[in-house]
Amino acid sequence: SSREVYPFFTPYYGSSKIDLTAGEVISITPTFTYKPAAKFIWLEDFEDAGVTFLYATYSDTTIICQSDVVSSGRRSGAVYLDSEHKSFEAFSSTDFDLPSTNSEALLEFDYRSDVAIEVGIYSLTDGVGTWNTLMVIRPYKTWNRIYIDIHTLLEDSDLDAELFRPGLRAAWDSTGQAKQSFYLDNLKLIHY
Repeated sequence: SSREVYPFFTPYYGSSKIDLTAGEVISITPTFTYKPAAKFIWLEDFEDAGVTFLYATYSDTTIICQSDVVSSGRRSGAVYLDSEHKSFEAFSSTDFDLPSTNSEALLEFDYRSDVAIEVGIYSLTDGVGTWNTLMVIRPYKTWNRIYIDIHTLLEDSDLDAELFRPGLRAAWDSTGQAKQSFYLDNLKLIHY
């Protein structure tokens, strides 16, 4: 809902001064690199044999690595929903420390979907997990990239948790198409 400066890239300043002239086209090809302090604590690009997700007991479908619909690379993760596979919930197989105060933390990924995707976290206290919805992403028919500010959302919610696990949920919409799906690629959890 808000546009923020992406905090993990080094800024691009160019190599020299450019004089602009009316009617002239100048091509600028910026390159960006991640700042050295950026920590990639969770990466899932669906290129390996397995995935780094666990599934809720009620989830009757899983993420399938496939190569038909891909954002980049060779494969992406796909979730298929229908009248026999109505519920999906997956979350990180790793517990992460909550970001410290004034620390940036983003969950980012590419997605393509014809069903709403709920993004949330399990906050873990004394080994007990509680689901907290961060946002619901509307269907989007072409590949889109989303950046979710985990730190601000966690800070604003006043969670008293020790650890957290990011996760995704989706449910088959009986008023929609008989078969529904969403695709994920290039998932990253980054912080300082």
